[in-house]
Amino acid sequence: MRKALWMVLLHPRSKRGASGQEMVEYALLAGFIAVSIAAFVPYQVTGPISSIFSKVQTYLTGWGNG
Repeated sequence: MRKALWMVLLHPRSKRGASGQEMVEYALLAGFIAVSIAAFVPYQVTGPISSIFSKVQTYLTGWGNG
């Protein structure tokens, strides 16, 4: 029973196997894009963006009483 289940899930023509493979491919692509952007964005841009997010966090924490 176990062997048959694994064969169905991992079979190249299986719908579930193909769906899982596509999700892994999209995740790898998104990770590659994120790393590429992080490598090419200079610190002069990331510093101000970081301060903006810090201010937003401060405001949200104050408004949320937390």
